[in-house]
Amino acid sequence: MDMLDVDRSDLERDDPLLFRELQGVCALCRSKQECWQDLAHDFDDGGWNKWWLYCPNSARLVRIGAVHEAAHTPRLDMPRSSGLPFNLPN
Repeated sequence: MDMLDVDRSDLERDDPLLFRELQGVCALCRSKQECWQDLAHDFDDGGWNKWWLYCPNSARLVRIGAVHEAAHTPRLDMPRSSGLPFNLPN
C-alpha cells in the first residue's frame, strides 16, 4: 500500500470491508516469505516489477492505487454554458 501511495488508515475508515478482505487474503497467502523479503528491501533488485505476480491482492491493490491517484490528480475544467439561449430546430 505504501508503494502505491494508499493510506491504510483512510482505506480502513472509508471501506472497512475491503480493508478486512485484503487482510484476510494476505493472511492466507502462500508467498509471505517472498513478500516479506521484498518489503524489507523496499522492492530492491526488481521486486517492484514482479510483486503483482505472486500477490493475490495485486489486482485490488493496483485498482485502489489507481483510484487514489485519480482522486488526487487535478481535473480539467469542463466548458460551461455561455448562458445564451439554445433553440432546437422544429
